[in-house]
Amino acid sequence: MKKIIFTLLVIIAVQTSNAQSSQLTEDQFREKVSTEFQTSYNKALTSFENSMDYGMTKKNESWSVYEFDNKRIFKIESKKNNTTFIETYFEVDGQLRYAQEKEISFINTPDTIEWNCKYFLENGAIKTIMSLGHGKTERDDWDSNEILTLYQKRKALLK
Repeated sequence: MKKIIFTLLVIIAVQTSNAQSSQLTEDQFREKVSTEFQTSYNKALTSFENSMDYGMTKKNESWSVYEFDNKRIFKIESKKNNTTFIETYFEVDGQLRYAQEKEISFINTPDTIEWNCKYFLENGAIKTIMSLGHGKTERDDWDSNEILTLYQKRKALLK
């Protein structure tokens, strides 16, 4: 009986250890992609020769596109009523690596309600997300893969 209990405790300890290791791996992956994006974005902002500003579109969207090396960043900003929407996409070798959705609602100046969701991708699939604030990620019917559909639509508009 002691051997069975001991064996169960060892199994639980190993599974807990593996879960913590994979969590560290997820955190490390987020940090790696965030650093890669931020470094690229900073480079894009300082080298204007690789940028295109599409200005306002028919839908009152402001598009900024930065292309350099094997990377592309495009950012779309729009406003509806008292809310600003910002989408940011970061591609490496033509594959989406990072995306962010952000909503800023202006209630009473200077009061705002902010929500954002960061998507970290590997091989075209979402590996992990990080969401802050109150927004659509709290809805029961929210699907994180909606960003991939939106990305494909936005990417098609760039061509």
